[in-house]
Amino acid sequence: MVTFRQATPNDIPTLIKFDREAQSKRYTAYLTVGEWLKEMSESTVYIFEDDSVPIGMFSVQEKTPDHIYFAGFVVGLQYRGRGYARQAMCYFLSMYSNARRIDLVTHPQNSNAIMLYLKSGFFIEAWKENFYGDGEPRIVMARVKI
Repeated sequence: MVTFRQATPNDIPTLIKFDREAQSKRYTAYLTVGEWLKEMSESTVYIFEDDSVPIGMFSVQEKTPDHIYFAGFVVGLQYRGRGYARQAMCYFLSMYSNARRIDLVTHPQNSNAIMLYLKSGFFIEAWKENFYGDGEPRIVMARVKI
């Protein structure tokens, strides 16, 4: 059974491991304790586990009670393709079901994530060149309640 909990500084080695596995031109990874401590000070970071084994993480920034930014999302390499991302997205969306706007940024070549986001009610809002200053484009996706 998949469970979710808020990450603590003790989880930083696990978070670094997940990010190191995901690091590519499509994903800007946090690879130091300092980067994760900063992320934890700016966002709420969640770890999801299956039978107490960490399998992934996501982070959330509450811009306002009505505006949530889905700041990061990684499923461990060996756990991909098993439906964990979908379960985590469902959990996240249930947590913030009252938010009027949820947005995120992803690389346009991150097709698996884009498909998950589209199936979860997000739409492509904008294309941003060099969004993080790494020379790579990103797309902004949003889920909006009217």
